[in-house]
Amino acid sequence: MDIDQEDSDIIASCDLSGQHGRTWRLSKNETFGRFVVAARNIEAGEAIFREKPIVSGPSLYNSYLVCTACVSYLEHGVECRNCGWPLCQVDCPLLQQHL
Repeated sequence: MDIDQEDSDIIASCDLSGQHGRTWRLSKNETFGRFVVAARNIEAGEAIFREKPIVSGPSLYNSYLVCTACVSYLEHGVECRNCGWPLCQVDCPLLQQHL
């Protein structure tokens, strides 16, 4: 089954090292839907995906306190002035991601 333009626009491949060409290609079939397939030999430990999280924050299942902006572990935090959730410091470098 061919990948249509909409699928191609959703996900693009690039080699993170910039040296070896496409790492993977997007494919599609009736059994699995959309999936990726290696387009070349991939070295053990080689990064092939890098993506930003949609959401990040403290876990209900983790007893460690974390900054809700940069997600670093905290022994003691300060409260966010807007929501009261913990921050590593009032002017955390990643505060904009939290807000």
